[in-house]
Amino acid sequence: MLKIGYYQQEGTCYDKCCSIPTKSRLFQALVLSVLLYAFKTWTLCVTVMKTLEPFYLKCLQQILGVRWHQHITNSEILSHAGVGPLAEQITC
Repeated sequence: MLKIGYYQQEGTCYDKCCSIPTKSRLFQALVLSVLLYAFKTWTLCVTVMKTLEPFYLKCLQQILGVRWHQHITNSEILSHAGVGPLAEQITC
């Protein structure tokens, strides 16, 4: 189900007409809403966070057009996208 939201917004990631803030808001509406659905009922552990965080950052990298060989840190990606770390968004 999460991949459905991801693939719905994937076409807009490569669209040059949309600005980065617009792409970021679409990502939050289409992907994060599915990702964080009913998160208060989850038993979060380190392994779940280690799985979710790379997916979150990969989506943001695609939105920003960052390639693997550019060596941009995760904190720079988060600041350019204007969002916080996933761990901050899912803490109660």
